[in-house]
Amino acid sequence: SGGSAHPTVSILAQIAHAREEFEKGNFKSSGLAGAFRDPEQKAARQIYLDAVEALLDVTFLLGEVFTLFHRISDGLGDYGMIRVAPWLHPFLEALMDKVQRLKSSLDALNEAVDSELIVAKARGRKVKKPCPTEYMSSRAHAAIDRAIVTRDCHANLLVQTFDELRSRSAPERLPHVVEGLSDACLQLQAVLTSPQFRARVGDTFPDLRPIGSVPGGNLSALAAPVA
Repeated sequence: SGGSAHPTVSILAQIAHAREEFEKGNFKSSGLAGAFRDPEQKAARQIYLDAVEALLDVTFLLGEVFTLFHRISDGLGDYGMIRVAPWLHPFLEALMDKVQRLKSSLDALNEAVDSELIVAKARGRKVKKPCPTEYMSSRAHAAIDRAIVTRDCHANLLVQTFDELRSRSAPERLPHVVEGLSDACLQLQAVLTSPQFRARVGDTFPDLRPIGSVPGGNLSALAAPVA
């Protein structure tokens, strides 16, 4: 497409620009307010940008790469995933690492926000305005709980899904998967050539060749070791 840069390049440039502006004390259009604009909150601002960058990584890997593996799975099922396991498994490791980094950044950011808004208020310290309303705080806590805190949070469910996919695509499962395919084909062949089937479909139904006689139809070739 004319060598145009991927959208992630532009987003990374914006994140880098935000880091520079934060260093200068410029927080216009940053989304930061109150205590989080203070010099003492430099670490929290760093975590904030780290979380944005981690989210970009996860979004790219899911949207640009994982969807292509999903297409193979849709077309070829577990067999397809096993055949591409040499690509899939390292990718899943990288993706799970990025999800964990995002979870860690969000967890640290949540602690920083709670420290300034919840803990400070509970200890009688003055909270710098503007402050969120009780309703806003409640919604924020519910959102972060769903994302990274509870046992069935989004981050944990993602990692669990990737673990299950890695197990289903293990190369050692290939003989079992092929055996299942072969058995299904043999049973299907037996049904399609049975007198009962012929009686139901009528004389116009064509004579079918066995799968093994079709070019490229040797099921034993499916069980070739994954490189």
